[in-house]
Amino acid sequence: MKFKDIINSVKTYFFLGVIYIGFLALLAGLGYRGRWRPMGELNPYFVAFGIILILPLLYWLIKIKLRDRAVKAENEKRIKNLKQDGLKIEIDLNKVKINSSSWQEKIITDNSQYAGLNEVVGRGDRNFKLVNRTLNQISFKKTFMGRTITYRESIKMDTDNLKIHLVLKKKTILYIDPDDRTNMYLDLEFLK
Repeated sequence: MKFKDIINSVKTYFFLGVIYIGFLALLAGLGYRGRWRPMGELNPYFVAFGIILILPLLYWLIKIKLRDRAVKAENEKRIKNLKQDGLKIEIDLNKVKINSSSWQEKIITDNSQYAGLNEVVGRGDRNFKLVNRTLNQISFKKTFMGRTITYRESIKMDTDNLKIHLVLKKKTILYIDPDDRTNMYLDLEFLK
């Protein structure tokens, strides 16, 4: 592990510790004394201290939300520009290769006190369910203006449904930026 990674993990644990202490201070300031004891008096100093310690969490959540919106808007703008100004290549969807990867994933369905009892009596299978996941990668090669274009994209969809959609649509458009040939967009909006 690199020194930079160690510093980043220490920062993360410190941040989480400050947030945890903030929640505890807020609860103590509101008079929380435990599950079975009556509420105590309000202590405004502890409430203010807890809120001050929780503010970095709110700042971080808002920052991530705004960054995600900016990335989504930038991607939509890039796609819009490609559709307007990009070179258009018609792609025959019947010639597209589909490589499928399927796996089963365990999803925990029961975290209650009864889950432990299920394990004790030998029925631990009741605590989770198996879900089938499929990831398809479509790929094709197309010669355009003397250059071979290789395109790959991953799609989370059942393989049979994907094949049906591709057969029904038959053709779609690949948009390529004339200035940057690595900037491409395949119109697969019919899959949504």
